[in-house]
Parts: sequence; C-alpha cells; structure tokens
Amino acid sequence: MKKKTILAISVSAVIALSGCSSSSSTTAETSDIQSAFTSQEELSRYNAYVDMNNLMLDEIDSAAYTYFYSALYQEEFELYEEDAYWCTYVDESSIELMDTVYDIANSMETKEDIDNAYIEVYPVMKELCETINEVYDYIESEGYIEDNYAQAAEFHTTIYNDFNEYFDLSNTFIDLVSVMTEEQMAEDMAYFESEGYEVLYSMNEVMLTAKEIQVAIYNQDVYDENILELDITDIQPLYEQYAAEVETCINNLDDDAKVANDGFSTDNPYIDEFKDAVEENLEALEEIIERVQSQTPIEDYNEDDGTIWKFDSSLSTMIDSYNYAIEY
Repeated sequence: MKKKTILAISVSAVIALSGCSSSSSTTAETSDIQSAFTSQEELSRYNAYVDMNNLMLDEIDSAAYTYFYSALYQEEFELYEEDAYWCTYVDESSIELMDTVYDIANSMETKEDIDNAYIEVYPVMKELCETINEVYDYIESEGYIEDNYAQAAEFHTTIYNDFNEYFDLSNTFIDLVSVMTEEQMAEDMAYFESEGYEVLYSMNEVMLTAKEIQVAIYNQDVYDENILELDITDIQPLYEQYAAEVETCINNLDDDAKVANDGFSTDNPYIDEFKDAVEENLEALEEIIERVQSQTPIEDYNEDDGTIWKFDSSLSTMIDSYNYAIEY
C-alpha cells in the first residue's frame, strides 16, 4: 500500500500568530506578530488550513491506514486474517472541521491554488471518513456476522476508491500548506529573534529541525519495516545540530523569566509537556541511529524503542503541546 510522507509542519503554523493574542503580554506584540496578515479573514483561513493539514496527517490517515491493516489493500474485499476485522473512526468534530474549512475555502472571492486544492479534496475526503465510520458502527454491531460480510464488501469498494483519490489530492493540498507555513515561519522566526523571544524561537527551532530530520528519513523511503536500510550519513550532522538546539530549548524553558517574557504563564502545563516530548523525540532519534549502526532488527512491532513510529509520535506530541501552550 502506498504510504504518505508525514510533513509534520503543521508545526508552528501552529500559530504563534492567533495564539499569541491570548498569551502575549501586550496588545502591541500581538498586532506586530499578526501584521503579516491583512485581515482577520486571512488569518482565519491560514489557521484553518493548518488545522486541516494536521487532521489529514493525523486522524484521517490513521483511520484509513488502520482500516487497511485489517482489510487487504486491493479492489476486492478480503481480510488479512479471518475474523480480524476492525478499524478506528473519525471524530464527528473532525468532520465538522472539514465542513468549516470548506466553507472558508469556498468563500474566497479570488481563489488561490490552495483554496482550489481543498475544495477538490473535500468531497472524497468526507465520503471516505463517513464510510470508515459506517464500517466502525457495522463492526461494533457485529453486522458482518449477520450478513456474512456482504455490506463489508460494499463499504470496501467505496473506501478503496476514495482512498486512492484522496491520497493524491490530499498530498497536493498538504504540499501547498507546507509552502504556506514555511514562508510564514521564516517571518515568525525573524520576528522572534529581533524581539528577543528566546523561548518561542527555540521551541520553533527544534520543531523545524525535527521536521527536517523526519523528511530526510522518509525521502529515503525508509519506514520501520526497512529501518536498517537507513543511511545515517546525512542524519548524523542533523542529529548533532538537533541535540544542541534541544539543550538550548530546555534551558530556555527552565528559565521562568524568559518564559514570562515570551507571554507564557509560568504555570502553563503544556510547557512541561512540550519539554517531555522534545526529550523523548531526541531519545527516539538516538535510538534509531543506534539501531542502524548495530543493525539490530525490529523483532516486535509492538515495541517503541528505536522506531520511526516513536520519533513521529513524539514529534506530533511536540506540535500539539506547542499549540496548546500558545492557546493556554
């Protein structure tokens, strides 16, 4: 089955922008950070596309890939193992977000490529998610036992066809979001540095470097299944850079004066959550390098240590906790 590279930068698209309106110490700081946006409509659109990017790379991809862990990725419905039929579901609030973002994209008088890309992926994405949810209910009610998988085959046809279309269309949208956020991030980082926001700068710096490492891994078409094929030649210097940045970031986060200067309350619970995720992410990278150097295969795919899954998961937690910290 085709796999999608995880472009973890929803990152600080994560919005050191709208988020700072609640956490910045002064209104002036907020308006300066938001100055790149000419209107609230533009800022809302940016945030919405970031949220949708995150949703696609997390919950929607997870639901789709989980389904294909039990059903073979092929046109005809067939289970990998008899009676091992299962899937997860997409939360109703996530489907509501899809609708909200569609309304925003559709409302743009002058539509850009990113607006058109979302408008195009929206119907097939929504049908895919709603069908997966129908499968979830069907499994929970044991309907497949009553009809001997007759409806399962119908569901599978829709999911298989929708997923193939969604895969390409969603990647187009995600690529455009990545370009949009990277451009904005360059402006944000320059602003954080010029204003002396050391905590915000270092938090975003580690997320950006972690994303760079993640992309470097996936650009080699390496996953946990073939992790020993990873060429760490280009990863090693990134690791050394990342380790130094993590140390700086943790030191900044441990400095209450710096934390307060950047507009965070010193009792913000997500600061500690971010720190834990950063440390786990660095640990995961070190374990990957060690596994590859020793050529130790993954024998139990339920284990976390030394896996790309652990690196991805902790990076996702970093991004989420940063978002929450900004909004707290």
